[in-house]
Amino acid sequence: MERIFESDSYARTATARVVSCIQVADGFEVQLDRMLFYPGGGGQPEDRGTVGGIPVLGFRKLESGEYLHLLAQPVQGEVELVLDWPRRYDHMQQHTGQHLITVAASAEFGLKTIAFHIGDDVCDIEFDAANVDRARLDRLEKRVNERIAEGRGMRITTADREAVERGEIRSRLLPQHLEGPLRIVEIDGLDRNTCGGTHLSNTSELRQVKLLHTEKLSRGTRVYYVAGGRVLAQLARTLERQDALTAALQCGPEQHMTVLGNMLARSRELEKTAKQLLLELGRASAEALIREPGPVVFLHRPDGDAEFLRAVASAVSDRRPDLVAILVAGQAEPPRGGAGGGSDRAGPAGSFAVVGPEEKVADLGPRVRDLLDGKGGGRGTLFQGKAGSLKRLDEVKRLVS
Repeated sequence: MERIFESDSYARTATARVVSCIQVADGFEVQLDRMLFYPGGGGQPEDRGTVGGIPVLGFRKLESGEYLHLLAQPVQGEVELVLDWPRRYDHMQQHTGQHLITVAASAEFGLKTIAFHIGDDVCDIEFDAANVDRARLDRLEKRVNERIAEGRGMRITTADREAVERGEIRSRLLPQHLEGPLRIVEIDGLDRNTCGGTHLSNTSELRQVKLLHTEKLSRGTRVYYVAGGRVLAQLARTLERQDALTAALQCGPEQHMTVLGNMLARSRELEKTAKQLLLELGRASAEALIREPGPVVFLHRPDGDAEFLRAVASAVSDRRPDLVAILVAGQAEPPRGGAGGGSDRAGPAGSFAVVGPEEKVADLGPRVRDLLDGKGGGRGTLFQGKAGSLKRLDEVKRLVS
């Protein structure tokens, strides 16, 4: 099978002869005598396009090394292959950008590339380094963009395995079983690398590379980047978010951080005040429970939380250790046929606690947990946890009687 993409990354159309077309569970697997589309691999996604006007859904590699095209409809005879060129060209830019980043990272910092991936919006490269700080990213980005501006030519050549073993050619993942001449992607005066993907013919076509941010991994550091047309797309998304913030904060972009800082500080103050008020309300609620008759009492606070329940439980335990209190926080579901639809949907999460004498808590705690579809436990005088649903809250309340 002739692989057009290996010799000419810029070929957008071709004709091919259908060798076989076999129906399978999810469509038709078609073997052609020529292959225009890159089937994916090495971090680069597969191409898309049409075979005889039928969209290509995917590929399957045979043991022989040839590929089958998955189509939704059968084809036969001679067919026209039409490549999704914008997708291909974008991948050519991103993959070429990876080559330049890898070379510069090795030359500047001695970083070894251990993985690479082209995503839908951003790409990433993994380096064998515990950390790559912003200063190094900026230096790396500057060097890569200098190489782009130099307009270095790129071409496909071949070499034998011995050249790789002698260190004349860079190679990251070279299969041991691979035989014959190796496909080499060469950047004039800069790099020779074994690679099966598609690339540009000159670095100037890349225009720009932007290194975005990093992510720490157990085996190194992942660096996210965009190249070529994706740089402008990334800038457009950034400006869109900036405009949204400008409208929401009612200030210019240069004031965003100041206004957000003030808002966060105010939010923390309000949160602290709300927490204090909720704890005071918890203590007041405990006083009301203590005055209720009977050995078991019940409290449901829709706007409460686990910390509120602990405050109530602590006060009850201190003032009346003989009293059993069943405490629930969270918004209950509407009754069957009421607003919000039927009662079969799962209720919002909540919290629960049972406080009192040990033997009573050991009995009622698990029963409350099960009725609330919850998780939790405890021992001694307190049993507490999270409620998965409050739709059986009435049954919990009936445990008081």
